[in-house]
Amino acid sequence: MLMQKKLAARLSAKIVKRLALSTVAVLALSGCMNGAGLEDMAGGQTRTMAHERFPIQVMSSNEEMSLMVPSNAVALSQEDRARVAMFAASYRRGGHGELWLASPKGSGNEAASDSALAAISKVFVEQGLSPAAINMTTYQSSADNAPITIRYKVYDAHAPSCRRWNQNLATTPLNGASPNFGCSAQSNLAAMLDDPHDLVAPRDMTAADADRRNTVVDKYRSGEPTATTRTTDESGTITKVDE
Repeated sequence: MLMQKKLAARLSAKIVKRLALSTVAVLALSGCMNGAGLEDMAGGQTRTMAHERFPIQVMSSNEEMSLMVPSNAVALSQEDRARVAMFAASYRRGGHGELWLASPKGSGNEAASDSALAAISKVFVEQGLSPAAINMTTYQSSADNAPITIRYKVYDAHAPSCRRWNQNLATTPLNGASPNFGCSAQSNLAAMLDDPHDLVAPRDMTAADADRRNTVVDKYRSGEPTATTRTTDESGTITKVDE
């Protein structure tokens, strides 16, 4: 009888110990679930990718230039032509949408400004801009001399702020990512973007080379090789290293 009581007591102790360990494990797991990535929760899913945790903000703004044409001017000055050419070059590099030209109406230099518009448009075409991309408009002004304004839309990338460096990275009991994980990579990407609009939408495809396409099709139809012929300058050899 005494043996049975001792055996029952040992079994009860083992059961209580296992229940206690199970409870501790459950609490630890729930702590991991509740403590890891609380501020990264969005839509019920944890943000794990750098671009989700630290998105790059892309905002648009207007790049603008003012051109003052005196009322007695008969032509666009060489200095103004150079400024317009530089502005057109910057539009080709990073401009989007139409290029807007606004000339004054009712001002003392209205006639001179109207004459200058033709010269400005000619400079734009010389710089490789399509006439379809140039949009002319007017605005009312009673001033003696009012400027011609030229503007276009540009996009700027704003990097995320990486300021949370107070965590000891040597202590990671939850085995999770640091608060700033991926932020530096996103900041570097925002700084290196040639055109931030690439994050908004892909670029348009360039036109196909119709001449080259016709050449390849003609060779294919006649049974000739369509690959470009390589010259001796393009040949290469593989160096073998004796083991």
